[in-house]
Amino acid sequence: MKKIIILFGATLSYFAFSQGENNNWYFGNKAGVTFNTTPPTALTDSEMNTLEAVSTISDSNGNLLFYTNGQTIRNRQHLTMTNGSGLYGYPTTHQTIILPKPGSSTLYYVFTMGFANGTTNPIAYSVVDMNLGLIGVNGQPLGAVSNIKNEEIFNEYGLPFGHVSEAVTAVEHSDNESYWILIPNGEQLYSFKLDNEGFHNDNPVTSNLNFSDIFENYGHIRISPKLPAELNLDYTHFVSFTRWNTYLLEFDLYVRGFNNSTGVLSNLYSLNAVGDENYSTEFNSDGTLLYAARQKDHKVIVLDLFTSTPTNMTRVVYNGVLHERGGSLQRAIDDNIYYSINDTQYLAKIENSNSFDFSFIEFESIDLEGELCRYGLPPLIPILNGYNICSDFLTLSSEEDLNFNIYKASNIITTISNYTVTNSQDITLNAGNAIYMFPNTHLENGSIFRATIEGCSSPEYKAKSIINKTNRFIC
Repeated sequence: MKKIIILFGATLSYFAFSQGENNNWYFGNKAGVTFNTTPPTALTDSEMNTLEAVSTISDSNGNLLFYTNGQTIRNRQHLTMTNGSGLYGYPTTHQTIILPKPGSSTLYYVFTMGFANGTTNPIAYSVVDMNLGLIGVNGQPLGAVSNIKNEEIFNEYGLPFGHVSEAVTAVEHSDNESYWILIPNGEQLYSFKLDNEGFHNDNPVTSNLNFSDIFENYGHIRISPKLPAELNLDYTHFVSFTRWNTYLLEFDLYVRGFNNSTGVLSNLYSLNAVGDENYSTEFNSDGTLLYAARQKDHKVIVLDLFTSTPTNMTRVVYNGVLHERGGSLQRAIDDNIYYSINDTQYLAKIENSNSFDFSFIEFESIDLEGELCRYGLPPLIPILNGYNICSDFLTLSSEEDLNFNIYKASNIITTISNYTVTNSQDITLNAGNAIYMFPNTHLENGSIFRATIEGCSSPEYKAKSIINKTNRFIC
């Protein structure tokens, strides 16, 4: 194995593989935010205007791949992706989510719910292949929707779903190598599996939701981070649902326990909050608090999910303003919870979100530089620890944003256009065939920079394998 190590000054330190899939958001009326900077900053290159539903995916290094409102997919150059129009989704509530196929560096699943302005398309999924499509400005394909497009998802009887649902989310399976795709419909929560063999559109795991009125429709679903192991619970996560009554135009909120080993709900936790028109919800970083944004009185509240006294369980974080239309609450990769308020030029943020008593809203957290929030924000995509996926080709330019990072490519990594590693930054490049550092690549005094020729394309390239390879090299 050929290896090049370039060190400038500092002592070697521990670093983790980058997980930048959630580093860019596109949402609202041409609004965008990147978490590749600290603090996060606006992106103003979007070509999408969507009321609610939206999902965005980047590669593991934080480079944008594509985004969608559930109907049209736009590539990283903000053009309609090849075969990327006419998806069965609709830009309402929590309609869509993008997930990388486990074990693949190029395939992505786009799940869309079918409720569309009073009519119902099938609940479906489509597959994006990043090896296909037009060639982008960096010489690499821009991706295309494959021949797997608008594939209908069926219930446990192999039949179309019988009720309206705008809600879909995903959570990592306990094996850390697959996902559960969660879709509430009628009286059931459906848990479908997505693994390295693809989407299992048969025999979903079902759980009874124990709701009183099956004719209400699902507007929003949220899954918590994994709950602390020291709590010794028979469930691993909370899952929250908001349901809207077609006739009364009211939203109800429910919280249940979920086990990511079995894919089923637990009957040991049940919280019902009926009639407060809770539009969207979000959990704090350890899953013990739940924030809810209301449509009826425009308030934002927080619930302590482990408080035994109901009267002390809820606190008003924000009293709301008449005619102000708050939308989604969404936790980001930085573990902060952001809040979209319709037709505003700032993205709000819940400060101190891990504190039941002292959290509050900062309304001008991120200046969107003239673009506008609507109601929706992109869901946080769970990233599996069982697979370390790498790109085929990777191009790095401008000043390095991250203090510690490993970039991986199965073929070639190239540095161009004044790519710079500054003082105290610790950066590693791993490529299978070649690393090209063109003129005007800058490695400053005090930085650590490694360039390693080492492949990473196999889906079995896991943390254990990395340790074994390193041990063999040292020996």
